[in-house]
Amino acid sequence: VNLLVVGRARAGVHDGERRVDLGGESGPMVMRGVDRRSAVGFLTLFEWFKYVEVGAHLKRALSPIWVVCSESHFTVLWAADASTRADDCSAPAELLYYDGLARQDEPIRLSV
Repeated sequence: VNLLVVGRARAGVHDGERRVDLGGESGPMVMRGVDRRSAVGFLTLFEWFKYVEVGAHLKRALSPIWVVCSESHFTVLWAADASTRADDCSAPAELLYYDGLARQDEPIRLSV
């Protein structure tokens, strides 16, 4: 998914690099995340469970569009107004959510 969202194959969705000490003689393992903000963002339900941490580069994408990872599939969330900025939380925003497996007739409108 990272390859499609950010244009690079990366192991993690965190910002930058993280070093994980596995113990032993080989030294720490480097986990490469996302280097910079991407055109499209990424969010996941698994962050709520603290299984993964999505970095600010993916949460605050350049355009207000996010791929959303749920338990079993991916969905999409986007701003109703294309001029909405993903990094501006000062005003309410209208978002649209679509889940192809939910048999929706139209996107769900959310006010946040």
